[in-house]
Amino acid sequence: MDTFRFQRGETPVLLVLPHVGVLPHVGTFDVQAIAPFAPVSSSRPVTADDRGAGNHDTDWYLDRLFHFAPALGAGFLTGSLPRCVADLDCLPAPAVPELVTTGAESSRRGAPGPDDGPVAVTLPHYWQSFHDRLDQEVTAVHSRFGVAVLLVVQTLADGPGDIGLRADRAAPALPRRLNAVISASGQFTPMRAHLGDGALTNRYGAPERNIHAVRVGVRRTTFLDDTIGNAVTGGNAVTGRFCNDRAAQLRPVLERLVGACTDWALERAHDRHGHHAG
Repeated sequence: MDTFRFQRGETPVLLVLPHVGVLPHVGTFDVQAIAPFAPVSSSRPVTADDRGAGNHDTDWYLDRLFHFAPALGAGFLTGSLPRCVADLDCLPAPAVPELVTTGAESSRRGAPGPDDGPVAVTLPHYWQSFHDRLDQEVTAVHSRFGVAVLLVVQTLADGPGDIGLRADRAAPALPRRLNAVISASGQFTPMRAHLGDGALTNRYGAPERNIHAVRVGVRRTTFLDDTIGNAVTGGNAVTGRFCNDRAAQLRPVLERLVGACTDWALERAHDRHGHHAG
C-alpha cells in the first residue's frame, strides 16, 4: 500500500495533511483498530456504522479543498490511513508492530490480507516512512532556500471564527501576516478558539534555524454542508458532503494564505552567498 502521498514543491512552503486517510467501505478489521470508537467483533465485517466511528475524526475532503497548493509551488504531503489506526501527528511511532493490509475492497489488522492482492505494512513502518519523507523534504527545502515553512492543516468543529492559526514554532511576523490575510477577506474571520498543540509543529519548527511551523485549522462547515457525525455518540452524518459553492468562497482566501507564506519565506531566503535576501 502507499503509506503517504507526496508531491515536491518549488517554493519553501510544505503543506502537511496527516489525517485525510479513511477506512475502506467494507472488509474485516481487527477489533483493536476501532475499539476506541465503537464496540465491534473482530470476526465480523466492518459496517458503515463502524466505518463512520473509526473515521469520525478524519479531516474529510481537506486534500480536495487544498488541491490548488501544488499549482502555487507548495509541497504536498498526506497520510493514507485514518488517525484511529496510526496518528501521524503523535510521537513517538507505535511500539507494537501491528500489520495493516489493504486490498481493493477490504482491510484488516493483525492477519493475512484477502485474496484481492493487498500489500501489507506494519504500523511503525507506516509512521516512520511518513516522517522519513517529511524529514527529507524539510531538509531539502531548507538546504535549497535557507528557509522552510511547514503548514500542518486540520479541520475543526464549529466555533467562533473560520480559520485558526497556532504559530508558537514560527517567527512572530509570519502569523501576523497570515492573520492579516484572513481578516482582509471580508468574509472569513480568524478563529478565536485555541488550537491544540501538535507533535509535527513541535518536532520540525525551529525558527532559530529559519524553519517555521504553523498549525492551520479550518472550520468544517466552511466547505462541508453537513457536520461530521460520530457513530458512538449517535451522530447520523458519517462524512459530510463536500460543498462546491462553499469551497469556491473559501479557496481564494486559502490561496492567498499559501501565497503569503511563500512571499514571506522568500523574503527571508538566503542568497547564494548565505546572506538573507530582502
